[in-house]
Amino acid sequence: MAEKVKKIHEKSRGTYGARRIRQELAEGGESVSHQRIGRLMKQQGL
Repeated sequence: MAEKVKKIHEKSRGTYGARRIRQELAEGGESVSHQRIGRLMKQQGL
């Protein structure tokens, strides 16, 4: 999951936050809360 978050963040050139990344993942069929994505981003320093 962390790799997917990082990939989407890099693809957006650093402009997507947790909510937009959650939306991208939801369109791909992933069900994750924006809080979890926020934690993953923080752990990776994004």
